[in-house]
Amino acid sequence: MRVNIVDVVERKEGGCTVIVQVPSEIPSEDIWRAGISREYQGAMKVGRLWHLYYGQVPTHAPGTWVEIPLPDSRH
Repeated sequence: MRVNIVDVVERKEGGCTVIVQVPSEIPSEDIWRAGISREYQGAMKVGRLWHLYYGQVPTHAPGTWVEIPLPDSRH
């Protein structure tokens, strides 16, 4: 799945929030565990955007597109 990084905001308490826009409906926040950073802490849908919480700032910049591997649903 290809997602657009809208913004990356560093949090005062450490880590960051990565705001992404996706082309289709995401059924669960669990999909983000396989995504942008190994430091995944959680996610929340806000309107049409997802706010992804990470313990460290990823190398991706706002305005870039990132491929997120989808979990294999056959298992």
